[in-house]
Amino acid sequence: SPLKESVLPLLDTHDCISCQGSRLNPLARHVTIGSLSISGLCKIALDQALDFIKKISIPKEEHKTLTEIKEQLISRITFLCEVGLHYLSLD
Repeated sequence: SPLKESVLPLLDTHDCISCQGSRLNPLARHVTIGSLSISGLCKIALDQALDFIKKISIPKEEHKTLTEIKEQLISRITFLCEVGLHYLSLD
């Protein structure tokens, strides 16, 4: 609409003060996988995220569920890399 187009140049974007743009609640922001937080993992390029996920070792007591999640992540991110989107990030 013409009104929206006339206002767009006046708008500015800012990250949320609370979550710093991660869109995650405080509990989720403090979860880490190895050396990365969930938001940190989402910020890196897909090919780097794929390498990181492949290197994750899963404890035996949580083997079945986490192995399935890891396999699904690898499958989906591999597909995105194969179609040429390796430079994108999940965020």
